[in-house]
Amino acid sequence: MLLGHRLAPFALLVVHAAVYGTWIVDDAAITFSYARNFVDGHGFVTWPGAAPVEGFSNLAWLLCLIPFLALGLFDPIWTPKLLGLALTCAALCLLRRTSVRSLAPERPIWLADAALLFVVANPAVVIWCVSGLENPLYLFAVAGIVEHATRPADWRGRDALVATAWALLAATTRPDGLAFAAIWPLTVLLEHRAGEFSRRFALAAKCAAMTVCGFSLVTLWRFVTFGDYVANTAHAKLHPGGLVRVALACLWFAGAIAMVRWLRSRPQPGDDQLRTHIVRALGLVAFVTVFAIPELQTGQRAALRALAAPGLGIVLFALAVERSTWPFKGPSPDAGPGTAVGLFTAAFVVGALPSDWMGEQRFASPMLLLGGSFGALAVAGLARAAIDRRRRWLTTMTTALLLAGLAVTGYRFVRRARDFTSSPTVPMQQVQGDFEATFAAWARDLPESDPTVLIPDVGGALWSNCLPVIDLGGLCDARIARLLSRGDREALADLILTDLRPAFVGMHGHWAWDSGLPDDPRFERDYVSVWTEPDAWLSARADRPLRSGRYVRRDLDPGEATRQAWRRSARTTLGLDRSD
Repeated sequence: MLLGHRLAPFALLVVHAAVYGTWIVDDAAITFSYARNFVDGHGFVTWPGAAPVEGFSNLAWLLCLIPFLALGLFDPIWTPKLLGLALTCAALCLLRRTSVRSLAPERPIWLADAALLFVVANPAVVIWCVSGLENPLYLFAVAGIVEHATRPADWRGRDALVATAWALLAATTRPDGLAFAAIWPLTVLLEHRAGEFSRRFALAAKCAAMTVCGFSLVTLWRFVTFGDYVANTAHAKLHPGGLVRVALACLWFAGAIAMVRWLRSRPQPGDDQLRTHIVRALGLVAFVTVFAIPELQTGQRAALRALAAPGLGIVLFALAVERSTWPFKGPSPDAGPGTAVGLFTAAFVVGALPSDWMGEQRFASPMLLLGGSFGALAVAGLARAAIDRRRRWLTTMTTALLLAGLAVTGYRFVRRARDFTSSPTVPMQQVQGDFEATFAAWARDLPESDPTVLIPDVGGALWSNCLPVIDLGGLCDARIARLLSRGDREALADLILTDLRPAFVGMHGHWAWDSGLPDDPRFERDYVSVWTEPDAWLSARADRPLRSGRYVRRDLDPGEATRQAWRRSARTTLGLDRSD
């Protein structure tokens, strides 16, 4: 029985992962292509002979894949999935250790396993752990940081070194991972006792200094290799409102840390009950936030409703249960600062980053991991406290609320998993098959050898290794990335039409609009359509009917008869039923 409930979260993780089958998101293949080209001796490039551009932001994940490619053991579907599952299991082990360490002695250990079950039942966690992206390594690094920060408080210099290693792993797995480097130093400072502040400050400063030195070496390597201090993806995704969002998130984070410090300070008369209520409310709000996060992609109003309504109800219910026992070791447990700082850091990252077009809150993985686990423990502890009061009405109400909450949660998780499997985010296999059936096949009829292709979805195209690809999304092209970040559509259109001059162009939706090509008369002069279809998004943005699709450069046009054959082939292979 003991072994059964320990293995249950891992079994559910594997079963849940199997729901998404062989799906790998297209962006993951960008990293695969960089790793393959490095192993083949071409360096960190998208295409042999291309200029080095850091079109990836997950260096540590890329380095994890290189040994499999070098040994001939890499499969673009199963290798990242199995590696992702192994890393996610390791993250769950670390999180379980943290949860058990945080539980009060009278609380059953299976509560920690039940909390992990909630985490792995969440589609927003599992989807990205088997997507081929760096999320499982990221969760492993964050879970390691938090686990290390919740260890017994008698820290030494060796602990600072371990904390630095975890921090650098998170920072090189994803750029926002650098924020998690603050967890251990802040926890050390928040845990100081009388007469120990100077020693704790020295440890925190040592950890911070080693992290800065380590990350500086990574930045130096980046500058020597790519000629830039940040990954090219940062330029492609940078938007004018980003700094304001980061500033607001920093203010929120400072206030949250001040709250933790107050909770850890010496209590004043009458403070105990208030502190208990505040800590309980914070834990439950963190739990409810996990439900609200996936709704952020549907709009601000829906997100506020999803957070405010159940959040207010649960917090009021928590405050109504007087003198109940918090599930952890009192209102300020030994492991409390580490878990609290970890949660607040994860929430800070979610607030500082823009929403991700891929859906299911890919950037919120650490928040979903930590908030889901410790929030579930908070709810379980509150329910146990209510039942322990031995009041029938309170026990009945608590049981009814828990059952209703589990039913709603299960329904939402199943619905989201079903919706995602029916319409997954840009599958790599689909992009690769599309590219090979169209552009790669059409290129055989052109007089130009190795004609270039300009498209926004480049992962599967790069992995196919058929033709040189130019990234219209800017992730793998430095000049396009900078023009996109400035929103300079005219300059981008000029770059494409006068300098890049790709043999083929494929575009749709906002990528077509951002390129500036629909408004540039030179595009119609220099390119002829192979097939197009009405584009609702583009038409709404331009306030006039527009089409998007695939085009060939006019001076390479093989003629109407060949283009008709291309259309027939594309219609058969890709199921296209609308073309001009």
